[in-house]
Amino acid sequence: MAYFAQLFVDTGAGFNEKESINKDINTGEYFLVFELQDYKNIRALRFDPSNSIVALYIHKIEITSVDGDTFEVGYEANALERHSDLVIFDTGDPNLTINFDVNQKPAKIVINMDYIAFGIDTYPYIIENQREVLKLKENQRSLQVQNLEHKINEVQAQRTEQVQNLENKIAEVQASAHEIEQNTLAARQQTPTEHTEFYKDLLAEKEQRIKELYNAIGDKEKEVLKAQQAVEIRQKHPRRKRTSD
Repeated sequence: MAYFAQLFVDTGAGFNEKESINKDINTGEYFLVFELQDYKNIRALRFDPSNSIVALYIHKIEITSVDGDTFEVGYEANALERHSDLVIFDTGDPNLTINFDVNQKPAKIVINMDYIAFGIDTYPYIIENQREVLKLKENQRSLQVQNLEHKINEVQAQRTEQVQNLENKIAEVQASAHEIEQNTLAARQQTPTEHTEFYKDLLAEKEQRIKELYNAIGDKEKEVLKAQQAVEIRQKHPRRKRTSD
């Protein structure tokens, strides 16, 4: 099979065979030069690196304007994989959309590439890429599980600390209330009735504070339980990340 690369030039009629340039190719490094002086009002450029599935390195794409200025440009590709300069296509119609400013008025485009494999010779690269993708997904899943486990441990530690702090507060209030109760009993035997009423009111106030602390513990336990349930749900149903070329 004869392999060729093709540059399509859109001057307003879209990409079409009439406004295209072909170059014969094979494995190895190429500096493909496409002269564009005969094309007026260039709106877009599309480069098909091959007429079959292909694996290659795309090192650099440069456009020279009608004024003689040279610009390095990027591209978007319908590739299976792009890793640094390596680009793997698993489609028989591989193509790159060249990113450039129409005000640059391109007069020439030079594409520096190194072709690795065409046709069925590309399959080993495709298979290896799929293995790497699966390995990457497995690593990402393991990392997600580790992050969820770490989050669960954090929530549990926070819950333990919060409960301990509340229990300490209750113990302090209970000790204070017990001291007041003892003082009240002593006061009943030694002081007038108005002192006894004062200590009764103080004891009632402390008992109300204890009730409020117990209610606070209950609210905190509910909040911690909800957070722990949310983490467990995420662990069972991890969100899948979408990737783009």
